[in-house]
Amino acid sequence: MVERTALQTETFNYTYEMFLHSIEILTSRLKGKYYNGIYVIPRGGLMIGLFLSHRLRLPIINQITNNTLIIDDICDTGNTLIKYPNNDKAVLVTKVTGAINVNKLNYDITCKDNEWVKFFWEV
Repeated sequence: MVERTALQTETFNYTYEMFLHSIEILTSRLKGKYYNGIYVIPRGGLMIGLFLSHRLRLPIINQITNNTLIIDDICDTGNTLIKYPNNDKAVLVTKVTGAINVNKLNYDITCKDNEWVKFFWEV
């Protein structure tokens, strides 16, 4: 689990309405591309993975191939997603540094590196 650092001095509140908008944006960007399925990064990618699985009519799978779409909630530094250089990736939010470090990244919102993103499902 990622924890807030001293460098993250601002909070970006990601609402349910933003989530629905991001799902629409990502669906339109990814529709029509060939994927054998969706791999969700455990925990963070579950919510977005479920929605995109239904929207794109793709199964959630456990075995990653070059044609698997990788899903997570946020691309912070990019360290998680750079492990999959050949795959398309989709996140709701990326930080500036994450967007620079990760290729084939699809996202809706960019926030500053010093912002802590608080998703509506976090209690």
